[in-house]
Amino acid sequence: MAPASGCRRSWPSTPIVLSVYSTITVLAAPYRARGLRGSTMRMKRRHRLRTLGAVAGLSALAVIPAAAAGRRHPGDGPVRSGVATALHDMDARNDTVDVFPGHPRLIVGGHRGTSVAALRAACQRPELRAQCDQIGGRHVLDDAMRYLLAGDRAAAGRVAGVLGAWGGCTTADSDAEHADGGGMALAFDWVWDALSAGERAAISDKLVACGAALTAVLDGNGPHLWHGYTSLAASVALMGLAADDRPGLASVRASMVRHFRRNALEAYAVVGGAWPEGYGYLRSHFFSSDPPGQYVMDALRAWDSAVTRDHPAHASLFETIAAEEGDWLRGLGHHVYYGTLPAFGAGGKPTLLRGGDLPTGQAVPNRQYRPFVDAIARVYGDGVLAEWGRGLEASWPLVGGDGTYHPIHRYSLPYNLPLGVPPVLPDDAPPSGLPLGRIWGRADLGYAILRSGWGPGDTIVGYRAGKWFTGHQHMDQGHLDIWRRGPLALDAGVYAGWGTEHREAYYMRTVAHNTLLLPRAGEVFETHPGGGGAIGDGGQRVHTYNRRGCAQCMQSVAEWRANVGAGLRFEAGRIDAFEDGPSGAAIASDITAAYNATGYVTPGNTPKLAVAQRDVAFVRPSLVVVVDRVRTVGDTDPPRFVLHLPARPALVDPRVVRGQADNGIVASGVARFEVDNGTGGRMLVQALAPADAAMTAIGGRDHRYWVDGANRAAGAAGQEGPPAEPGLWRIESAPAARAASGEYVLVHTLVVTDTGRPVAWPSGWPRRVAVAVDPAAPEAVVGVGWAGGGLDSGGRAAGTQDRLVVRSGAVPRGVVRFVTVGVGGEVDGGVRDDGSGEAAGSGLEGAHPGASAVGDAAAADDITTEVLLADLAGGATYRACRLPCGSVLAEAVVSVEGVWHVAVDGPGELAVGQCPAAAGAGETWRGLCAAGGVGTPGAATATVTPVAPTGTATPTAVATSTGAPTAVWPTPENGGRWARLPWVTGGGR
Repeated sequence: MAPASGCRRSWPSTPIVLSVYSTITVLAAPYRARGLRGSTMRMKRRHRLRTLGAVAGLSALAVIPAAAAGRRHPGDGPVRSGVATALHDMDARNDTVDVFPGHPRLIVGGHRGTSVAALRAACQRPELRAQCDQIGGRHVLDDAMRYLLAGDRAAAGRVAGVLGAWGGCTTADSDAEHADGGGMALAFDWVWDALSAGERAAISDKLVACGAALTAVLDGNGPHLWHGYTSLAASVALMGLAADDRPGLASVRASMVRHFRRNALEAYAVVGGAWPEGYGYLRSHFFSSDPPGQYVMDALRAWDSAVTRDHPAHASLFETIAAEEGDWLRGLGHHVYYGTLPAFGAGGKPTLLRGGDLPTGQAVPNRQYRPFVDAIARVYGDGVLAEWGRGLEASWPLVGGDGTYHPIHRYSLPYNLPLGVPPVLPDDAPPSGLPLGRIWGRADLGYAILRSGWGPGDTIVGYRAGKWFTGHQHMDQGHLDIWRRGPLALDAGVYAGWGTEHREAYYMRTVAHNTLLLPRAGEVFETHPGGGGAIGDGGQRVHTYNRRGCAQCMQSVAEWRANVGAGLRFEAGRIDAFEDGPSGAAIASDITAAYNATGYVTPGNTPKLAVAQRDVAFVRPSLVVVVDRVRTVGDTDPPRFVLHLPARPALVDPRVVRGQADNGIVASGVARFEVDNGTGGRMLVQALAPADAAMTAIGGRDHRYWVDGANRAAGAAGQEGPPAEPGLWRIESAPAARAASGEYVLVHTLVVTDTGRPVAWPSGWPRRVAVAVDPAAPEAVVGVGWAGGGLDSGGRAAGTQDRLVVRSGAVPRGVVRFVTVGVGGEVDGGVRDDGSGEAAGSGLEGAHPGASAVGDAAAADDITTEVLLADLAGGATYRACRLPCGSVLAEAVVSVEGVWHVAVDGPGELAVGQCPAAAGAGETWRGLCAAGGVGTPGAATATVTPVAPTGTATPTAVATSTGAPTAVWPTPENGGRWARLPWVTGGGR
């Protein structure tokens, strides 16, 4: 019979109880080598009953308020330790969950699903009426939705025919990553009341058998947790939730809790919703491209609608994810949002940041991305994500072969589109808007995306430093992306076939990424078994083939963690600090373990380094400062700082080493260059340290993929056109000679701007600034300054801003405890002979027009210097004063990340120190800490609550100097601080 309009169908009142084993035994089958396919989507299985194209979205159940997340910005910060044992415990009291007894109960109906009446009402809306009229006839889910919408008995009959003919699934069919049982389960649930009792029993038996077959795969040495496991586990969940009570169902339902609700969803929580293989494989496993295959998002929504209570404190699964599991699902949607690059160039369309194995055709966020982002937007009422999906319609139609929804996903529109979610722009005021920078999987994945804004001309910076997870991940820890009106520093190469020379010797290797190379003669790198001899790029260890085991055989987070620091050695990089604040973002990372280092080496090698740390500061809107600290071992060559470029760089006094100037290897003894991406973006790069740094450019037609003496292009042909960004040239910046100590500090600045903006050398470029320390804390400190905001202010003048970055210059990274530095006008450097051993700071050179050597008061008094101090002692008390320290201008307990943002008005010499001062500290440091509270001596202090900047939490009231407030802003991620210092102005020093 046709479904009743506007109501959920019922079933006997007795609930189905699912028992969950409290103790799970992981069965580790012996290692089985498997062939790896090289199709467009590598390792993708073709299954017996696959239909056309790419399955989309999921429905929106109850809207979960943002407050359920328990944090201001979803997914930020680390996943708690102990997550492996507690994160996905269904119900610690009795280990059971109740399943809704009637049909439909998956996505539609159940406890929290979309009602049939709501589906039909959505189809009456003007924007959907024509689309709903075309639902039906394409595949089993299309027909099942037709039945729900119109009671179409012919459509239900076609569904019954497909389900009756379905042969189920076997281990042989489904042991790679995808199976069609989940889609069959949804179709069965949606047309259940049109089936006979015999048909229901027979189809339920097939679903149970398929669930058992997939369970055998997941229990064994099957697909990797971050490649295929989650999609197969989702299929098990859908079948377990859909099937009627039949022999073996209890076992399949126990499997769905173990494999899907615990293991699979924990894999997403650990990475914060991002994906170590990149956006292409995120989509491939989270969302089906081939109905009736249905994957994780479908299973999430089905679980939420069918399961009575997910958690002791939360009925809804989505509430549990938001409040207890790091809000990773919205984090996943926001990862797509942050990584979407605006259209650029003639006829350009939005694309996605590159990373991991990303097929050229999947670098655009249409068809297979919008449906699951829409689903997340609808579930959480997220207006930013909803507006992202609608915004794609400026480049693609709503539905079409190249649309935001493919026609084979049209069936999902009535329950998927976030029709009732009002649009929100990302730069709207809190709490609706978004911070300009955030990080995913802080403790393990370490993937950060930073923006200067949300417009087409803004700068986007990507950075990653984390552990190694899976075979489609690259050897790219420490990789830096720079984007403005098109790529400027890019992830090079293209996703050629698995086993091809281009993929194995270039695309996946360190040499194709913007990080560090550390060449050492005789180092051995593993390579694909069919790829011939090992290729040496001087880069990071190759994990993919792993002669000691299978790189594709982790079935739980616990098993994966057991191989970090032991076994398969998945340790690689880590984020030591991350903070995004008003003056910019600061990242500290350690990528030592990614290389053959003193902690571990691959067989046949000896350590080539003891320390490799990379720190990045992004001073919005246009300055990136990269500090690399390296300590090599033995005869390792000096570290090489690599940047991949979209065009030939303009070097100073270039000299051809091989080939020709436009197709070869070109060297320069002057460590700076400029590059234009041809679509409106420009980047100016220089090495500020070491003093003997030199640059080499490698590229052109026959050298763009140059590794180990040859151009590794085999397999790349046919994939290098738009939207691919394979890169044309790369820069390698390195010291000219080995350091006897093996210690190197490389400091590079990258200025990102628009084509055609005038740049004066040296006044428009950043430079080293003298930063003085104290004998009690003598470790080296690096200061980098940029006068007048450089390009973006059109030259330094009254009312503009200087930028200053101060952080450790020690190897390994030290703690900055005390510094003095000049700000807001030229200040002479030199050592002050006062017995303290301290040196006066040196301010920025190339001052505003007409300035004297010590600063022009008429102009300099109006200049603000934004200072980003990093590598401080996290959680310690710091003070700042203007020398001589007659009063303390600011005091704060700095963020746990060791970052303090300070804005200084006017010229002078700034002293910043941790208090109390260290034993043996000089007079200036001691005086700073011994002074009275914040403010002019003898004057009362004021307390203010300033207005919070966009994207921050409400500030904490703080004491300020008389007549001028000091604002301290806790950032949502980690309690970072911003202090604005009122400056005593007039006449320079």
